[in-house]
Amino acid sequence: MVGSLPTSDGKASTAQAGCLIVLSPTGRVVRTISGPPINGPWDMTAVSFGPFTELFATNVLNGTVAGGETVTHGGAVVRIGFISAGCRPPALISEQVIATGFPERTDPEALVVGPTSRSCARMG
Repeated sequence: MVGSLPTSDGKASTAQAGCLIVLSPTGRVVRTISGPPINGPWDMTAVSFGPFTELFATNVLNGTVAGGETVTHGGAVVRIGFISAGCRPPALISEQVIATGFPERTDPEALVVGPTSRSCARMG
């Protein structure tokens, strides 16, 4: 699973909501997940329990672009559930915003600075 936060010129002002891309073991795209609640995926982690996987993705476009380099508090975390069966691509079974209000801002060097395990504590 990889996140995509597209921009036409590398600047936050042209950033679009993006998507999550599911890859096969050989790197082939097998599925794209987009639309609410995916809004600027920035960081992810996952945990699996047998055939069930929960992906936790952070979003950074909830007010960031409008705020420019000013810190806004619109960063969010989405929990996305999948089930895997055999050789088939994982099936999406749930999406839920589980946390909001994390600091985020645009940055000319990094595109966006938003919620990750290290940045949340430093941006205040």
